[in-house]
Amino acid sequence: MKMNKSEKEKIVLMVNNYRSIHDELNSYEKTLDMMATNPEEKNEESIFSIRNKIKKCVENLEFQRFEEKKFYDYLADKYGQGELDIATLEYKTKIF
Repeated sequence: MKMNKSEKEKIVLMVNNYRSIHDELNSYEKTLDMMATNPEEKNEESIFSIRNKIKKCVENLEFQRFEEKKFYDYLADKYGQGELDIATLEYKTKIF
């Protein structure tokens, strides 16, 4: 099924949001790796700060998953049961 422009934009936004969150998590992982190899970089305040940032990322991921589920439910209601092809931004309905 051909989705309309706003539906396709919603998908692109969701993908970009996931990518941004994962990029942020990767940067925190690098910071933790640096702390592990450089003891002078490791202090309680820095660790606490990274912990809070990771926690915020996890909360953002949970929110994105909730939004994604709502959107997939919307697509299923509108077009019928199916799956989304992210590469082509096409919604392919399942034939029973």
